[in-house]
Amino acid sequence: MTSPTIRQIEPDDWARLARFWPRLSEETIYRRFLAPQRRLPDDLVHRLVEVDHKLRDALVAIVDDEIIGVARYDCSTAEPASAEFALVVEDGWQGRGVGSRLLDEIIILTVRCGVHTLTASVLTENTQMLAMLRNRAPLIRLRLDTPGVYTVEMPLDPV
Repeated sequence: MTSPTIRQIEPDDWARLARFWPRLSEETIYRRFLAPQRRLPDDLVHRLVEVDHKLRDALVAIVDDEIIGVARYDCSTAEPASAEFALVVEDGWQGRGVGSRLLDEIIILTVRCGVHTLTASVLTENTQMLAMLRNRAPLIRLRLDTPGVYTVEMPLDPV
């Protein structure tokens, strides 16, 4: 089995990201966006690949020159010590440690940028993601703000 390379997203990843999308199941898309998304709009693709590497950044997991996973964060302009993050891994690669590696690397990036708390919206039924988050950060806080969706707060230790 090939081990994925993890690196920061680049502007020329646009086509790779567009090819990644159709390989995701409807369930995986729903778990990532908390809504059905039949296609990835071009403006969203551009927003996902065009980052400033400070307030917004993303990492990709690459195998055979194709994206198999993405982790990203967006800092709050009102509170730059807090950032929202999201993570998605292609179905065939789930359960193989790709998500954990992406999470570890996005944590390192955010801490270097001065982030002290990561937040995310996670479906209550997404037990795989919740278990991964608890494994990486036992002190996470879960708040049920919307029926079926936790707001997760993960305090970060400085590096």
